[in-house]
Amino acid sequence: MAEQATPGTQAAKDTSAPAAAVASSSGASRGDPLEALNRVREKLNHPHGAALLAFLLGLVLFLPGLGSFGFWEPQETQVVDAITAYKSGGDTAALDPALQHPTLQMRILVQFARWMGTSEWALRLPLSLLGALGMAAVAFAAGWLWRPRAGIYAAIALGTSVNYLFQSRQLGGDVTSMAATALLIAMLAPLLASAKERKERWWLWLPLAAGAAAMAHFSCGALLGVALPCAGAGTAMLAGLLLRGRDGQPLIERKADTIAIAATLAGVALIIGIWA
Repeated sequence: MAEQATPGTQAAKDTSAPAAAVASSSGASRGDPLEALNRVREKLNHPHGAALLAFLLGLVLFLPGLGSFGFWEPQETQVVDAITAYKSGGDTAALDPALQHPTLQMRILVQFARWMGTSEWALRLPLSLLGALGMAAVAFAAGWLWRPRAGIYAAIALGTSVNYLFQSRQLGGDVTSMAATALLIAMLAPLLASAKERKERWWLWLPLAAGAAAMAHFSCGALLGVALPCAGAGTAMLAGLLLRGRDGQPLIERKADTIAIAATLAGVALIIGIWA
């Protein structure tokens, strides 16, 4: 004879069944690889995630085999001689004229030589890190101005270009200037693309942009490293203030903070242009 269920027992079963279903579904979602993949995709679908992924891709491109081949003649050998002279405090008059005034990249290489020696790996490592930083900056800027996926594509296109790839793995290039100018544009991109960032986080992006501008100035000079990126960003903001979209409204809302940022960028570019 089948057991008769009492009302209390039936109610307990009814209330426990949904709880068991929720528990089983939550356990399934925690263990579901597709759910985990979706969570990773959501994190990457942001300029910060795109920049991180681009940086990791840069490390994959630039680090393998970094110290497996000897210094190339004559460009890398001249740079090694200059690094040795600056490191030991010796006479630099006999160096190539282009190396007698150390740029930021040369100072970075000298510092790494003091820390790690003058091997191929030690001297090329900072250049590879700067190359990966430049890829991250491009992905970050494009992620704000377009979308994160476009930023990743742009970073891949940059990192696999022959010139950038070689300059991130050899001493004869100037990847520091490329990374610094890209970083300056990246720090200005949120101010160009987002009204929220202009209103709430201008105090974050403007100092970061100033730091990137200082890095670019000591890499390739104020005119190329600072004035041109600021002129481009300022022109873009001014165009957004003047041009109208399909709804008849300005592309960038005309507010005091936006006008102040655009005027500051244009003013910096103009002052440096006149001074330089």
